[in-house]
Amino acid sequence: MFSVGRGDVMKTCSEKEVKDYLQIPSEKREKDFLSNIIVENADFAGLDFSNQNLEYSSFWNCNLEGANFSRAFLKHGCFTGSNLKNCNFRNANLVEADLRRIDISGSDFTDADMRFTALEGADMSNIIVTDGTNGMHMLCPEEGAFIGWKVCFDYRIVMLLVPADAKRRNGTSLEIRVDKAKVMTITSVDYKENFDEAMSYVDQDFFYKKGQWVFANNFDDRRFVDSAGGIHIWMDRQAAVDYMAKNV
Repeated sequence: MFSVGRGDVMKTCSEKEVKDYLQIPSEKREKDFLSNIIVENADFAGLDFSNQNLEYSSFWNCNLEGANFSRAFLKHGCFTGSNLKNCNFRNANLVEADLRRIDISGSDFTDADMRFTALEGADMSNIIVTDGTNGMHMLCPEEGAFIGWKVCFDYRIVMLLVPADAKRRNGTSLEIRVDKAKVMTITSVDYKENFDEAMSYVDQDFFYKKGQWVFANNFDDRRFVDSAGGIHIWMDRQAAVDYMAKNV
């Protein structure tokens, strides 16, 4: 899910090359010069990257504190070991960007697209998110019971009732984790068949049986941990089917 560059087209850039490029008037710049680049150990504090295409670019061990990334295209970007404190990410595209274990404290993500952004271990203290920040909000009701969906082995679709007292978390993807649920129905994708049980794709010793409760003893309460423990479900039946079609 979290890509780091396209190796066949990546190019290494120096700190000077990046800074020189940004000094060129926008109408004279080489299009997409900053996409698919690797920059290491550079100081870009306070630099203006607004509106730039930085897709698949990697900034390793760089100081980017206070940089302006407003409206920048940072899809699949990687910032390993870098400092992103107090940055402006307003309206930026950060889909599938890798911000794991990065200091992004104090940064502004107003109306940014953060779907599938990797945030495990990041320092997110005092960041700014709004209703328009895509990917940073709970997908399921924070209180009360709700219905979720899961696809099991042989494309058996499980409808689950998550009770009001269940723990629930989601990161930046469409996947939700809960610690318990009751199996309501198990059907085929086309609804033509009904089943009494379904086997988990991840743990082949874990079965969902119609009318019975299932529990995740390994539930991880941390929101942004990659592949964390829990019963993984989706709010929408078709979203669950689409996910399995892409990943199985």
